[in-house]
Amino acid sequence: MQPQKITKVSPEVYLTSERISDEKHEYVNGYFYVNAMVGASKNHERISINLLSVNKNLLKNKLSIGYIFSSDIKV
Repeated sequence: MQPQKITKVSPEVYLTSERISDEKHEYVNGYFYVNAMVGASKNHERISINLLSVNKNLLKNKLSIGYIFSSDIKV
């Protein structure tokens, strides 16, 4: 699937719209793209899960653990 290119905008407009959007977008050369980050490989996902697991275990006993998310969530 080809990412959908949106009209060219300034960085300020992009950042403002990204704060209120439910979806993640990618900003490149004045354009932002919808669904630009889909389709990770199996190896990428394996590495991500391993890194998340290691980091979660390292932080498990800390007083202020916070939260660990994968790259698939907009925070």
